[in-house]
Amino acid sequence: MGDHPSLRLAEKPQISHRRKKPSIPRRTSGFRNSGSKTTVERSSSSSPLCRGMYGYTGTYKGERITVMASGMGTPSLMIYMTELCRDHGAREFVCIGTCEAVWESLTVNDLVMSTATSTTSGINLYDLPCTFAPAADFDLCRKAWEQAKKAGLELHAGSTLCNDHFYVENKHAYSRKREKWGILASDQERVGLCSVAAREGVKALILLRPWWQISTTRRRMSSPPKSGSGDWTG
Repeated sequence: MGDHPSLRLAEKPQISHRRKKPSIPRRTSGFRNSGSKTTVERSSSSSPLCRGMYGYTGTYKGERITVMASGMGTPSLMIYMTELCRDHGAREFVCIGTCEAVWESLTVNDLVMSTATSTTSGINLYDLPCTFAPAADFDLCRKAWEQAKKAGLELHAGSTLCNDHFYVENKHAYSRKREKWGILASDQERVGLCSVAAREGVKALILLRPWWQISTTRRRMSSPPKSGSGDWTG
């Protein structure tokens, strides 16, 4: 990586050890402005921001957190997350975003908590000579489950699929087979989150909201969240 500007920092920014990571950059602004009692300040001179990725550090309900996008795709997320762990000491990651519903019973108002993620990618074969099964942190999953029940939210916990391809000709046929295997939903980044968490010894949690139902008619359940909107969290 040599003289890549993202690795040449005059000073380290104030980065919280707790991080929330939507994939789309402008969505971080919506999250920042979603609560009237939230106080945040934009991180300056941050390594990830050298690539134009939004990041904000502040407090939410008394907890100091950093909200930062990861970009789209597993390689992008893994680059940012690795640097945040190694260069800035981040220890807890909550990945929040959207997904395609594999289960036909899922609705747009539901939340999906990925406890483990399969993938069509071979990205971990470089480090491990095996088919690695990345899993989310049990303690974070338990806390998220308890909070969702207290709030009366419909939360579906189970395995998800991280898929390299979005536009696939035989996606419906694949989806029905994956549903039989208990896969709840499909996304394009989250295998990277749990893989880096395992490698770096940190905690990771994945919370997703379906916005597209994979079916014979490819039925859209809702409009994609607007850039800068925090409403996707429900």
